[in-house]
Amino acid sequence: EPTRLSMCDGRLNEATVTVSADERRIYTYEDRTGNGDIYYADFRMNKFRDLTILPYSKFNTPYWETHCTVTPDGLQMYFVSDRPGGLGGRDIYRMVKLPTGAWSAPMNLGPTINTPYDEESPFIAVDNKTLYYYSNGPLSMGEFDIFVSVRDENNNWSTPLNLGYPINSAGDDRCISFTQDNRVAYISAVREGGFGDLDLYRIK
Repeated sequence: EPTRLSMCDGRLNEATVTVSADERRIYTYEDRTGNGDIYYADFRMNKFRDLTILPYSKFNTPYWETHCTVTPDGLQMYFVSDRPGGLGGRDIYRMVKLPTGAWSAPMNLGPTINTPYDEESPFIAVDNKTLYYYSNGPLSMGEFDIFVSVRDENNNWSTPLNLGYPINSAGDDRCISFTQDNRVAYISAVREGGFGDLDLYRIK
C-alpha cells in the first residue's frame, strides 16, 4: 500500500517531480510559499532528510515553478516557470552546471519548444538529448498531449513530434517518465475506463 514519505507535510500541495539517476535525491513541488517552488530531499542513513528549497540563483522566484528534471550526468537541469519574459503561459527553461560547480542563468528553450500556451513536465532521456514534455499548444490533439524533441550538437531542438494515439488522446495526457533501460514509460492521463480524474498508466 502507498505510504506518505516522511519528509512530506500532508497539509500542503506536494508532488514528486523527479528522482536523480542515482536515486539518492528526490525533487518535489510544494506550495508553502504561496506560488509554488521546487524543493529537494536527500536519502541518507536509510531515510529521506527534510525538504530544502533549491537554492540556485534565479531558479525559484515569486512566480510559479512547477517541475524540474536533471540529466543523468547531473550537468543540466530543465524546469518550468511562468515568470515574466517567457513566450506565454508556463515555459520550459534550461540551466547548465558550470566548471565552477555553480549553475548558469536560466535559458528559455525558445519558440521551437515553448508556445503561447503551457509547456510542462520535462523529462530528459538517458541519452541527455531527447526531451519529452506535455503541452496544450496548437499541435495538441486534445487537451494536454505528450511531445518529444531532440537536441543536436549545436543545442538546437528538432520540431516537436506529438506522440500520437494511443499514448495521446482527446483528453489530458501528462507527465511521461521512463525506466533507465528506456523500455517502459509511465504517464498520467484522463481517459475512459479510468478510476476518475488523472490515473497512472504503464506503456511498454
